[in-house]
Amino acid sequence: MKNILIAILLLSGFAASAQSKTLLAAGIKNIQTHRETWHNAGDSIYKIKPDSVVMKKMLVGTSDYILTTNATPTTVKTITITDETAGVMLVMLSGKETGTAGSLGGIKAVQYNKNGGTLTLGTVGDVLATTATGTLATATWTITTSSNNIVIQITGVAATNAEWVCFPIQTKQ
Repeated sequence: MKNILIAILLLSGFAASAQSKTLLAAGIKNIQTHRETWHNAGDSIYKIKPDSVVMKKMLVGTSDYILTTNATPTTVKTITITDETAGVMLVMLSGKETGTAGSLGGIKAVQYNKNGGTLTLGTVGDVLATTATGTLATATWTITTSSNNIVIQITGVAATNAEWVCFPIQTKQ
């Protein structure tokens, strides 16, 4: 999971050599088209086959998009958690105020456990601290629960149109 996160960050504009970006782009392409995962192990990159134990234990979710117009907490994504499972949920979220320079972005992670029909979350932590600019400086987001599901929630800004996208990655035992 760490390598996929690094690949996403590098392809999103973080500093990296052209060769690293090309190799990681090939891995991301294969995740999207062939469901194979590429890992960077120092100077080499290797592949995990789709039927491996590691691939079966990691669920890469689809990104979800919403628009907020006020400061009411709004669900961006709801993730159903199977009973008798535990894992870690990693979520990347970014937002952009419509028509201006206001923006927000960050990465959070939380450990979860669902046992006997009850879902519990550990402490939500920042993997990449949320940074907000302009009008969106007062917007917030979190990972929480509702009806024994994991919910990603954003609270926008009053009288402000903002577009939000989140991308969850889940490990599962």
